[in-house]
Amino acid sequence: MEEIDLLQLELDECKRQLAATKSELERKYNFEQVLENANRAIAIIGFERDILWINKRAEQMVGYPLEEVKGKIVTDLLAGSETDRTNLIEAIKTARTGEVTSYENVIYSKDNRKIYVKTEVHPLYDLNKVIENICIYSTDITKEKEYLKTINENEKVYQHLLSTTSDIVYTLTIDGIITNVNKAWIKVTGYDKNETIGRSSLSFFHPNDVEKVIEARKNVLNGKMLSYSVEVRLISKTNETVWFNAICTPLYSDDKKIIGFTGISRDITEQKRIQLYYQLLSKNIRDLVFLIESNKSSIKYVSPSVVEIAGYDPEELIEKDPFDFCHPDDLEIVRAYRKSQLNNTAKPTDTVTFRFPKKDGGYTWLEMTAKIIYDESTDTLWAITSAKVADLRKMEEEKIFKELEEEKRLNHIKSSFLQFVSHEFKTPLSIIKGLCELMTLGIEDVEETKSALLLKDISNIENETEEMISLIEEVLLLEESESGRMHFAPKNVDILALIKKVSNRVSLKQHVSEISNVTIIGTPKQICADGKLLEITFLNLISNAFKYSAGCPLPTISIQFLDVELVVSIKDFGIGIPQASIDKLFSTFYRAENVNQIDGTGLGLSIVKKLVELHKGKITCASKEGKGTEMVVTLPY
Repeated sequence: MEEIDLLQLELDECKRQLAATKSELERKYNFEQVLENANRAIAIIGFERDILWINKRAEQMVGYPLEEVKGKIVTDLLAGSETDRTNLIEAIKTARTGEVTSYENVIYSKDNRKIYVKTEVHPLYDLNKVIENICIYSTDITKEKEYLKTINENEKVYQHLLSTTSDIVYTLTIDGIITNVNKAWIKVTGYDKNETIGRSSLSFFHPNDVEKVIEARKNVLNGKMLSYSVEVRLISKTNETVWFNAICTPLYSDDKKIIGFTGISRDITEQKRIQLYYQLLSKNIRDLVFLIESNKSSIKYVSPSVVEIAGYDPEELIEKDPFDFCHPDDLEIVRAYRKSQLNNTAKPTDTVTFRFPKKDGGYTWLEMTAKIIYDESTDTLWAITSAKVADLRKMEEEKIFKELEEEKRLNHIKSSFLQFVSHEFKTPLSIIKGLCELMTLGIEDVEETKSALLLKDISNIENETEEMISLIEEVLLLEESESGRMHFAPKNVDILALIKKVSNRVSLKQHVSEISNVTIIGTPKQICADGKLLEITFLNLISNAFKYSAGCPLPTISIQFLDVELVVSIKDFGIGIPQASIDKLFSTFYRAENVNQIDGTGLGLSIVKKLVELHKGKITCASKEGKGTEMVVTLPY
């Protein structure tokens, strides 16, 4: 009985072991099926890195079937130039101690394709829980690596753009607190990051633009707008105003809620300045400005001033031919002006004046200047024109023209009348003078008393006749100078001899025994001049010096022969000229108020001035009442 019981116990133990073995085999089979169909590549290797088994995912990853890799060293089979062989060696050592190791490495497939893998190395136990092999789990992370590489490269490019762009890039919280800015912010505003981050963006805006920004953000937060774009002013650290075009887009959380904003702002200060200048010019300029495309002869722009000048809206002239806006009688001169501009023969100061048709049917005179510009980028020839209204000037020109014509007519009548009257007077006066001379000769037989009386009367008649003849000659001379008919024949003249001759003549006429004192400075030289006209000039001046200094020391004459000009000074010590009269002294028929008791016509000095100026010279006067007068004539050689 005991033997039977022992056999039964052994049989039961065998059954139990068979059942346990069957269960273990089933478990291993099921576990193998799981490993075979796992998404990760799995390999079982020995402690010497020899491959014992790989699943289907591993075959797909490296391109080797199990039969081809079994027994081969995994690091020899899959390693390449970028593979770190020590990773697996160290991992095996760690696994044999019962610990799990993970690392990333590069392996190579059968077709030499590089694969990035994330690997876990586990110890593999037998039934007695003794480590007998190594299990490797690998996941292909090549796409993730490439994606991360692309992200990193893009991040580098993005960071480079942020650091080099002239635009300001920033991020804000939902409440508008600045969380980040790029270098452009520091450059444009002058505020560094420490002075910026954590502050409300509204604190940097111009006070007049704050509400505009608040309203724009509200529209985005309320869903009325996906993003907003505004033109705003920022106040820099140096208190300067900078214009920006700010575009702001919301940032969303994973559950699609707005958590902040990101934006980009471009400095448009210069554009705003140009826009302001353009508006100021286009709206306030009084001139009529056109931009004309010469190739097509069409108007591309006209200033708003055309409304006031001609009654057109600017749009009415766009794309029209500019020559349609020109009086038919003026077309020829306008086309000629345009031709000179295109040929580059016109001067910058050249203008053309023409009649511009108004919308109401009338015309207005315009004085226009133009500049031709060639645009290489569009192969276009542009004409920029600017025109001023010339109606008043044209009216004034016509008025002046008529007045000049009338003045010419009157001057012609006056000239003819003066010549006629002068000649008609001069002839009988000459006869009277001749008769006086004859009468003087015939008085010898008259008794002495009557003879003296007759001689005195005849002398008075002669003097008056000479004065009348002198006056007529001065009037004729003045008329010749004013009408431009004066005969001017310059030649070399001995000015010293001429002045002495005139001075001697005046001295004799004034019944002075000695002539004026003449002082010479420098080396005498001849002057190219009309001797007859200079004789008249100095005769007038020296005669005046004697006439207005009767009973005073004789006048003095100084002649200075300088390097480039001749200076003649005639100085008297007579009654002088009142200060108020000096400026009017050379006017026709003008006489100073202190010479009423002295004969004269007021023509002499006006004639002298014209004759001096005819020689390209000048005459000046220095005088003090009661002390005398000095006339200075300067003449070029």
